Amino acid sequence: MQRKLWRSQGNISNLCITSLEVDSVLSQLNYGPVPEYWDESMLDRFLGLEMVEYEVLTEWLLMLVEKGFGYEELTIDRAFDTVLLLQEATRKLRQSANVT
Repeated sequence: MQRKLWRSQGNISNLCITSLEVDSVLSQLNYGPVPEYWDESMLDRFLGLEMVEYEVLTEWLLMLVEKGFGYEELTIDRAFDTVLLLQEATRKLRQSANVT
């Protein structure tokens, strides 16, 4: 359902979100760059997205910074790192699926 929302909007600035929704997503992405700390709900939600969806997440994080939503720099940095790691893990999963 989330994926459909992101794709259907076409433009990240069209999203209407509340601080509760932002906090929820950021708390999931704030596990940091250690995959061993990622829990099952976070992996279920974010691992295996399409590459364009990771790009949307990155744009969304940039928008939070640019619009001055007031989140700590460390929180946003961890979220960026996590998105990049999820993207790489998804690539590896897809490559290994093609090999076997």
